[in-house]
Amino acid sequence: MRADVAVNQPIFIYPARARAFRLDRALLGQVALCVVPAMTLVGFDAFIPGAALLFATLALIIAYHIGSGHPLRAVSVLIGLTPPVMLLRGLVLYSGPQILLAACLVAALTSPRERLRFMKNGPLVMFTGACGLYWLLSVLLTGDYSSNSRMLEFALTAANVFVLASRRSLLAASLLGIGMSAIAMAAGLLSHGPRLGLTSVSSEISVGNPIAMGLSASLGFLLTIADRGRWLLLRRKPVARILLNVLAGIPLVLSTSRGSWLVTLFGLALIALCNRSGRKTLLASMALFVVMIAVVLQTDRGSVVQHFYDNAVNDERSLDKRTTGRANQWESFPRVFDDSPLWGFGPGSGKAVSLRYTKEGKPWHSLYLLIGTETGLIGLSALAALLLALIWRGIHHLRAFGEVVPLLGVLSLMMIGVSVSGVDAISGVFLGLAFIGGDRSGMRRKASA
Repeated sequence: MRADVAVNQPIFIYPARARAFRLDRALLGQVALCVVPAMTLVGFDAFIPGAALLFATLALIIAYHIGSGHPLRAVSVLIGLTPPVMLLRGLVLYSGPQILLAACLVAALTSPRERLRFMKNGPLVMFTGACGLYWLLSVLLTGDYSSNSRMLEFALTAANVFVLASRRSLLAASLLGIGMSAIAMAAGLLSHGPRLGLTSVSSEISVGNPIAMGLSASLGFLLTIADRGRWLLLRRKPVARILLNVLAGIPLVLSTSRGSWLVTLFGLALIALCNRSGRKTLLASMALFVVMIAVVLQTDRGSVVQHFYDNAVNDERSLDKRTTGRANQWESFPRVFDDSPLWGFGPGSGKAVSLRYTKEGKPWHSLYLLIGTETGLIGLSALAALLLALIWRGIHHLRAFGEVVPLLGVLSLMMIGVSVSGVDAISGVFLGLAFIGGDRSGMRRKASA
């Protein structure tokens, strides 16, 4: 049977009450309440007041929802603010996001129903525990509590996204919030630096990363197309989908993040291949995207976008320069692996090993290189087993529910891992969507199946 035929004959369907799903505008308003004033201050160079306002408002909203017995609403707002939280965390408390993610997850799992559902997802439980253990070992071996602390952030974000899946209205609000936050963040940073998403607060302090901006925008862009916007609860709102698609596409292009561009192109190809219902939306989106790129290239930032694109495809430049040092890391990795193939150099050793074996000594710009360096064949085998399990669940979800997003999540994460370590909050959102694969919350089996 062809893949597209299987997709259009799902084994499971939404129950009748699914028709009553409504986008929670109150949560979107709370996301806007946090991000818009904060990024307005950032736009006027008030970075530290903007960061303080963002985290103070977010903490109050989270405390209110948890205190009133609605922890999943707190989770939804926190996930929706992933892009600005990643951008400004270093100006307030770098470990702040991890504290908030842990608090929200613990509060959500106080519900017996949510706890049982979470514990039934064996791969997620093992992954979350393994990341916690990995961080502890990194601290013990390096004496630095921040060593691999983003592993916690990565796992906690994925776990929080998964718990939202039982309430599609809350999950949709969080995913739409990510797109809104990325757009607001882009507006606030337009006057700061040539690469959107990276800027200097002072001569000694810089914040942001173009790929974090690019991946946040890419996620919003792809979700307007995949499953015709079902995961954003915009399936019957084509105008809203088109508007978000165009607005998310602008920061995606202006981020000049070639890794994000690659993830987006791969995602579009996957949607075209596996998601028959989204192909018309895809064609319309691509037409608008081409027009949008043409317009962007005529602006002052067009030359910057053109510069980074040319750097990636110019045959006259060395491969090392075209990949900003990543090629050298891949070339050096066989020597690293040969020196400690079985268990690697130990958790937390990645940066020191990179300094010893590569030209520039930068942290490993690949999830696979990082895991291979620190944990050797054992870690790479465990990572491969997890990814294969998630791919299988994603394929099953596609056949059972007709939804491509869980498969899109895991394959996008695999693409992210080629160019960056990928252990951060926005990558955790992609991973969380992958863990939703096969989850039947709010579904029932068709009688004829």
